[in-house]
Amino acid sequence: MEGPRRGGGGLRELRASPAGDGLRVCLRADPAHAVRARAVPVGAGVFSHVTGRDGVRG
Repeated sequence: MEGPRRGGGGLRELRASPAGDGLRVCLRADPAHAVRARAVPVGAGVFSHVTGRDGVRG
């Protein structure tokens, strides 16, 4: 029995590109809706967090 599907799909549906000191992350199918994100080194891994919405890139 399969559980409810959450969100769209997997990481392959996302596009990340450099934006200032962070990243701009959007869905490949809908690049107009994007967020700004940062990743900070913590120990052996990273902590990533969304810093805000990103406008439409023309």
